[in-house]
Amino acid sequence: MTAETPDLGALEERASAEIAAAGDLHELNEVRARYLGKKGSVAALLRGIGALAPEERGRVGQEANAAKQRIDAAAALRRSALERAGRERALARETLDVSLPG
Repeated sequence: MTAETPDLGALEERASAEIAAAGDLHELNEVRARYLGKKGSVAALLRGIGALAPEERGRVGQEANAAKQRIDAAAALRRSALERAGRERALARETLDVSLPG
């Protein structure tokens, strides 16, 4: 095992924890950019693959891409949960009592 593999696991765990802790869409977007953006942690790891031994590049690249997909899926699930909660809050605020006259 290389040093990159444990770092990748820890990176994915941190990303998942931060995604789960995101309280609103703005915070979620910041977390997503920190890990998946152009200058994000996963992108930095992917850029470093070229420095690895040729026999390790394929395996580490596959693991990094799989982690990237899992992080992206977790962010998408959290986004839908936050959007659903926002819609439910909006509906709760906008209740209309149809039994009232007028």
